[in-house]
Amino acid sequence: MKQKQSKKHYDMDSKTHTNGSLYIKEFPIEMSDAELHSMFEAFGPIINRSFKRDPSNGRTWGFVHFENP
Repeated sequence: MKQKQSKKHYDMDSKTHTNGSLYIKEFPIEMSDAELHSMFEAFGPIINRSFKRDPSNGRTWGFVHFENP
């Protein structure tokens, strides 16, 4: 059973890989790349990131690549 999340907690139904990559989805479409970068930077140095948004259907997804897996 999935619990309801507060507005401050986003559905980061994530998959991590041994290469330090994190897949994220369903973040608020209005969040800027800088805000997302800042949020994930708390977990370690980021070497690369890519965030995608599809305004036509509200889908969001992306990858964050950390220096240390």
